[in-house]
Amino acid sequence: MRAVFFDAGNTLFREQPLRWEIYASVAREFGLPGEVERVRAEMIRAHDALPQRVEGHFRYTNGWFRAYIAQVFRPLGAPAGQLPAIEERLSATFRDRRTFHIFPEVESVTRTLRERGLTLGIISNWSPRLPRLLGDLSLEDRFDFTVCSAIEEVEKPDPEIFGRALARAGVEPAESIHVGDSVEKDVEGARAVGIVPALVEREGPCGLDGDTADAHLCPPAPGDGPFARLHDLRGLLPLIDGRDA
Repeated sequence: MRAVFFDAGNTLFREQPLRWEIYASVAREFGLPGEVERVRAEMIRAHDALPQRVEGHFRYTNGWFRAYIAQVFRPLGAPAGQLPAIEERLSATFRDRRTFHIFPEVESVTRTLRERGLTLGIISNWSPRLPRLLGDLSLEDRFDFTVCSAIEEVEKPDPEIFGRALARAGVEPAESIHVGDSVEKDVEGARAVGIVPALVEREGPCGLDGDTADAHLCPPAPGDGPFARLHDLRGLLPLIDGRDA
């Protein structure tokens, strides 16, 4: 192994409170129905309904989010004149580093991988703000590069975005591992180009016994196929050791 690629959201960090809870809170601020499950359902519906490009704006860019926010909040009763203020309120929340919680093992795992001489990269479906967010979270210097979908205008699971990461790392697919929280985007996307895939399931079914690194590498589940399941990123260390053996 010569390189490790990471997804960003729900792999290195996550919103706290969760994204749909943030949207629900903003809905209530503007006098709209703010039941979390209803707002979450509208968010899922809007995301599924919108194409990758909206009037030329790639997914997760400001123009795309403008259409997305309208799709979420109009069914909640928001008039058109209220949407710009809702958009700015949400934008301010997601610009604030305090919205994001870094998972506790990220520092030690990335440091250990660095000490082993591996190239570390991020491959994420995220807005163009990702590089700035990584800087705000003091994560930017832990990685050699970031491949962000809204900047590259290509997104996981498209093989092209993984190919760009491989080119920047200067490695062959079989010399790299990609870890993320989505079977479709991270596992299947990586596997399609020959990168070793790993799925992180922080709240998944595999339990932990003991404090050793091996405890964080879960046994395969029926139907998993050839990919590792990790309870957290500490599971990368025995996974890499096993492949290098």
